[in-house]
Amino acid sequence: MKCRHCNTELRNVFTDLVYSPVSNAMLSREQLNGPESYYPLKIFVCDNCYLVQVDEMEKADKIFDEEYTYFSSFSKSWLQHAKDYVEMMIEKFGFDEKSLVLEIASNDGYLLQYFNEHNVPVLGVDPTANTAREAEKKGVRTIVDFFGSKLAKEYLLENGKLFDHHFNIILCMLK
Repeated sequence: MKCRHCNTELRNVFTDLVYSPVSNAMLSREQLNGPESYYPLKIFVCDNCYLVQVDEMEKADKIFDEEYTYFSSFSKSWLQHAKDYVEMMIEKFGFDEKSLVLEIASNDGYLLQYFNEHNVPVLGVDPTANTAREAEKKGVRTIVDFFGSKLAKEYLLENGKLFDHHFNIILCMLK
């Protein structure tokens, strides 16, 4: 297996959790008496760039689909943490109505909703349509897609005028 970031051959196992079913893959009543797929959960660390990673056993679009079951807003303590974090970030960085906060893997808008309360423009990106619908109900603009260079290029090229000079630098790097 090679590192996803720098392509170095991976030799060091960070931890081996043996086998596990796919995260959030809940079995339906009809599936309970059938076989369940388990995959090796061996976690590697790259000697070169130190990226910690697992080998891909199931494609992301099979995991993050319409049946995705994890909604961040189920946890009241997590919501309180997100609200406190937003307050700290606004105070520390001075985010305001001229800013834009982009969250990748924004789930159901658990974090961005609190920036919205302060009139800070937000954009969420999440591959799961069911969580994105919940975010939209909270007023969180959400793109349903996997974040990658293709999406970044498309979005920045279409909406570059929304960004300050820091994002324009990113746009130039992606071209």
